[in-house]
Amino acid sequence: MRRPAGWPITLAIAAVLALACVLVVPPVLHPPLSSADLEGVASAEKRIELQQAQDKLRDDVRATLLQGIAGLLLLGAFATWRQVQISREGQITERFSRAIEQLGSDKEEVRLASRPPVQDGEPGAAGLAAQHAELMAEHQDLQILGACIGMREDQQAREHPDE
Repeated sequence: MRRPAGWPITLAIAAVLALACVLVVPPVLHPPLSSADLEGVASAEKRIELQQAQDKLRDDVRATLLQGIAGLLLLGAFATWRQVQISREGQITERFSRAIEQLGSDKEEVRLASRPPVQDGEPGAAGLAAQHAELMAEHQDLQILGACIGMREDQQAREHPDE
């Protein structure tokens, strides 16, 4: 599956927005205490304590924003993974349906065409057997298809014993 052509730009914009949220939003929500704000505080220790508390508020906002961004990234990754799974299942279902249609055909050429040939670069018989075993373990519907093929071949053998 190909990515859209503008994905690097989209990724860069998302990174800049995330960085801006982390650097710009905390000081806007909790601005640093000015000299005028601290003039009424007599003790130097109390002024330092107030400034540290203000810094902690900004750090807490940054942590919350970063956790939210991380959550969105995880949610996006999960949605992408799920979409890939759904797409794969749809492809399997489509191929299964097409194979059933072809196997049910009265024309022998169509029935034989439903069995895919081994192409260059694909695994040989051992690889195909392993793929077959994996698919059969994952999808019981393929076992049903296999039973239908066997029943049809048995029926044809009874109807045409000379072939």
